[in-house]
Amino acid sequence: MYIGYLSASAISEIGAFKRSRLGRKLSDRFSLDEATEDQIGLALSMMINIMVLAIGLPLIFLQWGFRWGDISSWTYNFANEIRIGSISFSLIGIVTGIVVFMVGYFATRAFQRWLDGKVMARGRVDAGVRNSVSTAVGYAGVLIAGLIGLSAAGIDLSSFALVAGALSVGIGFGLQNIVNNFVSGLILLAERPFKVGDWIVAGGFEGNVRKISVRATEIETFQRQTVIMPNSTFINAALGNWTHRNRLGRVDIPIVVHFSNDPRVVHAVLTAVVTGHPQTLKNPAPSVTFDGFTDAALNFTIKAFVADITSTTSYKNELRFQIVERFKAEGINVGAPA
Repeated sequence: MYIGYLSASAISEIGAFKRSRLGRKLSDRFSLDEATEDQIGLALSMMINIMVLAIGLPLIFLQWGFRWGDISSWTYNFANEIRIGSISFSLIGIVTGIVVFMVGYFATRAFQRWLDGKVMARGRVDAGVRNSVSTAVGYAGVLIAGLIGLSAAGIDLSSFALVAGALSVGIGFGLQNIVNNFVSGLILLAERPFKVGDWIVAGGFEGNVRKISVRATEIETFQRQTVIMPNSTFINAALGNWTHRNRLGRVDIPIVVHFSNDPRVVHAVLTAVVTGHPQTLKNPAPSVTFDGFTDAALNFTIKAFVADITSTTSYKNELRFQIVERFKAEGINVGAPA
């Protein structure tokens, strides 16, 4: 037993399983990484310890004069019912419950992949809808698997009434924010004010939605910063969504020219440039507004609608290039005249 214990301790060390012959064979065949190999080593260490106890303890009891019948009876009683006060549980039931839960968990994940990759992908379902449905199915499947696992373990669910009452008190004091975010996440998945891939503005951040869970939402800003924002932020505060129903949007480009220019000529040139660009939508039609003037400048704003508001950088750059070229051709001064 002591040698088995030493073997289990040795194989559980970090990197020990990788240096073993079995570890090298598995690594070469399945291309395992170091973390997976260490996890396999830890699992083997636990199995060795269990085998040491299962084989060694009966032999010790036999040397002390006990009979096989006594050992078998103790083992059967220990595996089928352990009583602590008024509470009793079964090791076999617990193992059965864990196995049932794991089967339900992996079945839920497989069903999620099949539903998302086979059914909804072929039906051209929107990516946001696919994410919401997949997330809801995943949480529902894990919850059902957990309840079935508890029942298979022989645990009476009615015994959790006292625990639930105590948790309700804790929720009222210390867990209210967590519950608030959880309920807010369920509301977001049901109402879908935004979906994965949408361009949103909330909580002082602006970016694309990457993941929606029941507690928080992951947003990637345009500087590639990942922001994990609690779901209650979207429920309790204003939320801007540039791509809620479609990607059509308006682009505003301010233009400032010198006061010595004729404003009607500037307005006509800007209108011709924005109208002639192929990405500018005809309906709604673009417009150029004369916003005001000072003793040194005339202020205009180009307002144009595009089909995809998320990719307007090249559009605005090209408009500015064309405006500068037309201004030079028409003799329009942007700065102070010579």
